[in-house]
Amino acid sequence: NFHTTSPLCTPNRASFVSGLYPAFTGADRNHNAMNDDVVTFAQILKEQGDYDTGYFGKWHLNGELRPGWGDESDFYDFGFNEIKHLFNQGHWKWIEELDDGKMQEYIYATGAKKFKNKAEKHFTTDFLFDRGIEHMEKNRLQGKPFLSFLSIPDPHAPKYVRPPYDTMYDDLVFELPYTARTAAFKNPSTPLYNYHDYDNVPLDDVEEYLEEYESWDFFQRSMRQYFGMVKCIDDNVGKLLTYLDDAGISDNTIVAFTSDHGDMLAEHGKFNKNRPYRTSAGIAMILRYPEKVMAGQNIVNAYT
Repeated sequence: NFHTTSPLCTPNRASFVSGLYPAFTGADRNHNAMNDDVVTFAQILKEQGDYDTGYFGKWHLNGELRPGWGDESDFYDFGFNEIKHLFNQGHWKWIEELDDGKMQEYIYATGAKKFKNKAEKHFTTDFLFDRGIEHMEKNRLQGKPFLSFLSIPDPHAPKYVRPPYDTMYDDLVFELPYTARTAAFKNPSTPLYNYHDYDNVPLDDVEEYLEEYESWDFFQRSMRQYFGMVKCIDDNVGKLLTYLDDAGISDNTIVAFTSDHGDMLAEHGKFNKNRPYRTSAGIAMILRYPEKVMAGQNIVNAYT
């Protein structure tokens, strides 16, 4: 029952790091910069607990900068002292750290060719998890508390994922969800804000339209790639948890898994987010802290 404050990237990211509603952060819509006077939980941990704070991945709170790498742009760090592997916006599928220490991002087609034999080192999801684990290990060796914030851009368009995840779900055939069919048949009609590309399809032709859509290669391929992106993240979460176990710091490390928004995936006839439906505004919130939190607890109502 966890929900985003706003099912859109920038506003909810501002809320997540500050504890404020979007209207009080300056970042109340996509690509707005967060106000410099906003205090984040990273700043509190850094100042009051001497934590080494690192941010890895998509930030989306520094205005229109694209990609806007942390160490290469005019960036207010908001309490994060390691921001080299932070980028402001964009959904780059591959990342490389160049010989001169600068960061370089690539679209899928370019990176797939360049990193064909080392995809698991440069695909964005893998790259960011590896940098985050390095940050944890550095602080473990120094005996210092740390905050490692991993902000993974996927699953998100463009819907491409590296091998073997790109073909892992090729045997699945996806059907449109029930609410996509009811929306198309206008039974019931959806609100005006939930406009559709098929609004002009005559009701007598809707069944044929839906059948053609379900058999459309783009729809099937997009869904398979989406599942592949999720599986890649899942495996990397496993890699992180294995590291914590092997390093002997699992019991005393808090791991929180959540998202800035969901994805409609054709529910109510829409993809992406920015709608007040559960698949858009409903998100995961999983907390793991073996030393303090009993495993298997399900919080139905969170009062604070």
